[in-house]
Amino acid sequence: MISAFVFHYCSFRKRPIWNKRHFEPNRIKSSFLTRNVAFRERAIRALYLSAQLDEELSESINSDIVTQETRAYNSSQYTIRAPEWFIKLRNERKKDYELKPGEIAVRFINTPTGEDIVVAAKPSENLMDVADSVGLKIPRYCETGVCGTCTAELEDLSSVDGRVAIRPCCTDVHLPTGCDEMVVDVFHCRNFSSVVDYTEEVLQSDRKLTRDCTTCLGQGIVSCFPCGGSGLLSDSDAEELCCYCMGRKITLCPDCQGKGLTKVQW
Repeated sequence: MISAFVFHYCSFRKRPIWNKRHFEPNRIKSSFLTRNVAFRERAIRALYLSAQLDEELSESINSDIVTQETRAYNSSQYTIRAPEWFIKLRNERKKDYELKPGEIAVRFINTPTGEDIVVAAKPSENLMDVADSVGLKIPRYCETGVCGTCTAELEDLSSVDGRVAIRPCCTDVHLPTGCDEMVVDVFHCRNFSSVVDYTEEVLQSDRKLTRDCTTCLGQGIVSCFPCGGSGLLSDSDAEELCCYCMGRKITLCPDCQGKGLTKVQW
């Protein structure tokens, strides 16, 4: 339960004549580190407003919170331990489930019912499909990650603020760095009930998602292009059956593959 960041500083900057104060990289790094930890804790707390948290924010850096420091040339990389209250909160989550080899526990929090939903999934499974399998309808529209309607937040302790924004429709199941579960915050579901109903109607309605193909006018067939609809291919010596339509004079519409319908481009 850690996060990491890299602090870069210039070690070769010349001190101006009028500035008698020497460049103090250690002092600046300590100040930056303190602000970084405080910012991260405030951001993580915003994700768990319903939790009863009594501890104060970290105002200074102690020797326990920084678990590792790596220096290279003019940069330092710090590995920071997660706050005690956050570790306690994660440990209190019920984990009364069993996973088969190769499975990952996906936990959906802040669901419309207020209860966590845990489901076992395999890596590379689509997160939206996993949610649908347990009856959790995440708001959606384009299902390609463009519109952002399905935006959720994923616990990822390698991030500075402990979470990252994701699009479940184009996110595969995986274990974030330092986590034993894939925890997805779907708090948007509580405020998008009308959107869920509307998008479900759109996505499941062929009448709204499709229209008659403009190439074949909904017939699914078109005149064979190579033979011009005659069924015969003319040569200098003789005529033979068209090898494309086999003399039928028609072929399947290339745009709709013979279905007579094409998808509407939103």
